[in-house]
Amino acid sequence: MLRIGTDYEDVFSADKSDGETVAPHFQRCFAKDRQIRKQPQVRFARRGFVALLWLAALCMPEALFGLNATAALPLLTTCRSVHHLTVAEANIHRPVRLHAVVSYYEAAIDATGPSLFVVDKSGSVFVSLGTIPAKPLVPGDLVEVTGVSSGADYAPVVAHGATRVIGKGRLPSTAPRVNVTDMLSGAKDGQWVEIEAVVDAVHRDGAADVLALFMQGGMILARTPVEPGVDYKQLIDAKILLRGNAAPLFNHQQQITGGIINFPGISSLSVEQPADPNPFSLPLSSIAGLLRYTPDSEIRHRVHLRGRVTLFWPGRMLCFRDETESLCAQVDQTTTIGPGDWTDVIGFPNAGEFKPTLIDATFKKMERSQPVFPVRVNNQQALSGEHEAELVSMEGKVIGEDAGASDPTVILSAQGNVFSIVAASAAGTKPQHPEFGSFVRATGICSMETDGAADSTRAGFPIAKSFRILLRSPADVVVLQTPSWWNAVHTLRVLALALALAIFALCRMALLSHRVHRQTETIRTQLLEAAELKNAAERATVAAEFHAAHDELTGTRNRRKIFAEFQREFDAATASGSTLGVIMVDLDHFKRVNDTYGHLTGDEILRETVRRITFAVRSSDLVGRYGGEEFMIVLPRCDKFQLQACAERIRLAIASEPMMVGSVSISMTTSVGTAVTMRPPHAMLDALAAADSALYQAKNGGRNRVVLKDLATGAFEEAYSGVAGV
Repeated sequence: MLRIGTDYEDVFSADKSDGETVAPHFQRCFAKDRQIRKQPQVRFARRGFVALLWLAALCMPEALFGLNATAALPLLTTCRSVHHLTVAEANIHRPVRLHAVVSYYEAAIDATGPSLFVVDKSGSVFVSLGTIPAKPLVPGDLVEVTGVSSGADYAPVVAHGATRVIGKGRLPSTAPRVNVTDMLSGAKDGQWVEIEAVVDAVHRDGAADVLALFMQGGMILARTPVEPGVDYKQLIDAKILLRGNAAPLFNHQQQITGGIINFPGISSLSVEQPADPNPFSLPLSSIAGLLRYTPDSEIRHRVHLRGRVTLFWPGRMLCFRDETESLCAQVDQTTTIGPGDWTDVIGFPNAGEFKPTLIDATFKKMERSQPVFPVRVNNQQALSGEHEAELVSMEGKVIGEDAGASDPTVILSAQGNVFSIVAASAAGTKPQHPEFGSFVRATGICSMETDGAADSTRAGFPIAKSFRILLRSPADVVVLQTPSWWNAVHTLRVLALALALAIFALCRMALLSHRVHRQTETIRTQLLEAAELKNAAERATVAAEFHAAHDELTGTRNRRKIFAEFQREFDAATASGSTLGVIMVDLDHFKRVNDTYGHLTGDEILRETVRRITFAVRSSDLVGRYGGEEFMIVLPRCDKFQLQACAERIRLAIASEPMMVGSVSISMTTSVGTAVTMRPPHAMLDALAAADSALYQAKNGGRNRVVLKDLATGAFEEAYSGVAGV
């Protein structure tokens, strides 16, 4: 090897010692070079140049020799060698070159890009494509995959992938069978597996068919690209074997929230037990026998029930009764059917709060009809829960209307307790409710609501918090006694009529005299000027009141205003016996935003936070800025579960998508504390202090989570911790 600083003579001598002959021409060149190098200035320049070369070799070896620091990393050539890296190892971006078979490919339907799984003899791995293939890949294609490893997904994947089809391969003919526990553990992430399940439902999601599957232990999803001529709905209630790539559903913190099977198509599915082509020919079951203990029970299938209709809300709910019990089913049909009609119903049994229900149900009307008579109940009998889903009749006094409900809801009072009657909302129409103060009889389906607590003395039997009566039609509300005619509204009408008569008389008298006419014109001009001044003053007053009650930066209520409305809603909840929820929201690490991007960017973050919170809550909920980056939400008529769901929507609204301030994308999270008043009601400040305490518990617990403090026990309950979807 040639060393830096070696003389040509040394090279020549080395070559000559190896037996090579040196041409006279080269001897003359070397002789001339020796004469030149004898000069002092040449020797000095030569030595300086050699020193510079050595310094460059020591300080910048990559620049001098063109070395690549990543060239020393070993090349990964199998799916297992990529998938079984640790996250830290994967994030080094090791080079990858695989020869594998495409097991799943779905073209891009959103910003996430195409989905690609490949499999070889060692296992499977997900490939995040950096370059979309010019021609869509087909399961069974043998491809060369190049890219680098990455730990940014749930498990290590191939990132910045590029593919080249090099032939045809064969998908594995066998696969390990897994259950729900295996799927939710994450151990089978990306692997080619087999499951046994019953198809519950099928729906279309863009360019893919999604199957809801019931397995021993729970539900998972299966996804496949749409194939022309393939209708998976024919498999509903069929028992199938399915092969595909297992994948977890996970949140932004790489925590599993569910499972899904990506299968290449109908060819990887086999039917073990076909669905009955006529499910209405299945043996009849009784409602009372649903979800009872059965030794050696298998995967759940559809059941066939028959009964008389007690309520039908088209496209939403069907309630009916057989000889044993009553039941309500979730349906999508809008076929006309009325109370008393006999109907055959098929669906998948599912546990409800008080009684079983049916999901994904369909029905078929029978020719005969037989009336169903309601059961007369009082408040105590309704709250016992024994009449859940039954047709009942109950009397009460109209005391209000729930304007924030999605369906028309009227609030009644009976025996010192409050319940509501609900009608199905119809497009473009709003049913007339009885006049406030009327005494009415309501007939409909008794629907129970709980607060999640259970009676330990009755083997965990749920405790009813309240109930609703679901109306079949407006005729189900009969007015038994109307309020007195002489009320505030009618009094105002009489006064308005008297005032109108007086004005008419004055105008009539004004016509009798030209003088009176001139005076009237003068007075009218003065009145108009006074009215204009009054309107201007009122507008100025309204503007001043608005600025005094609202936060100047975010436009939402300020601390004083939200406290006043909290007091008002608390008094109303105490009077009506309903619950009241309160949520405290605090942006995590907001100071870093101000320190990093400046206060103007921080102001934009606060405004965007208010906008997202407003979209996440109900129209009847009250949002205010508590101070700094902390916000307060008051939720009237809100139970524990509605409160937790609302708090989680707020948390996800902030954390699910970065906030854009100009060209800067900033990811934010929130810590959320909640509390809900109970009966008998707690003091208002106790509820606020509980929510505030839950907020600091959420921060101390790691932030980006929802914590509820139980006012009855003082215990904290972490309702959500970075979990997606409700």
